[in-house]
Amino acid sequence: MSLPITPVATGARHAVLDTGGFALTEACYDAGQTLPSHAHRQPVLTFILRGAVREKRGSGYETCPSPGLVAIPAGEPHAESFPAPGSRCLIIEVSDERAEFIRTFSGILDQPSIRADLRVAGLGLETYREFLERDDVTPLAIEGLLLQVAATTSRTTPRRTATAEPAWLARVRERIHAEFRGTVRMRDLAREAGVHPVYLARAFRRRYACSPAEYARRLRVEAAGELLARSDLPLSQVALQAGFSDQSHLAHQFRRRVGVSPGRYREAARQ
Repeated sequence: MSLPITPVATGARHAVLDTGGFALTEACYDAGQTLPSHAHRQPVLTFILRGAVREKRGSGYETCPSPGLVAIPAGEPHAESFPAPGSRCLIIEVSDERAEFIRTFSGILDQPSIRADLRVAGLGLETYREFLERDDVTPLAIEGLLLQVAATTSRTTPRRTATAEPAWLARVRERIHAEFRGTVRMRDLAREAGVHPVYLARAFRRRYACSPAEYARRLRVEAAGELLARSDLPLSQVALQAGFSDQSHLAHQFRRRVGVSPGRYREAARQ
């Protein structure tokens, strides 16, 4: 029995926009609403703007909170449920022509995936802002933002290796997660791993495509993004709670990694 091919959005529609290469639909879902197993004719990118979506593929489940991105290839069977009240999504159907071009530099449209990194979230929120505040250059702006999403996900996808993560490297990563708000020193991480600091630095970059310091900064930015989206703390307190020395340090790192200022991110996340 074949799966139903569904419309792009089956929740309450608020607005639609077709740029020629991307068809955008805003949709809201009630808490507990479920969409049975279905597939789409075109690849679909869904930005979770508020609430969360629980994706079911085969026997597995994965939840994407806001702000995050769900990518579903054309014809991929999946079911969805919405555990939070007032979940809001921006659903983008990618035309065949645009999909063919994107595949020349990114695999985002070819495998089901969930992306919760802040750089992608920032681009998604900027896309939503363009969707709301339309003018004659909106189609061009949206196309540029979505191509950036494809490029960014291509760069941030962890490198696949044939071997499992070594136990000592997993301990290092876990320690960074536990201590990223404080001072993380390479010599302490190397002592934890029982390897030379130079070997640790090389192995970490080979596995995670960044240095331990960059990894820790990324965690600080992600913690700040969570506080910006879900609290009313002043920026100075967000900075301190996320591990930054002050608000200026937060602003510099956040803009560098997300592409927008902390204030702009908070504003977009609450639209």
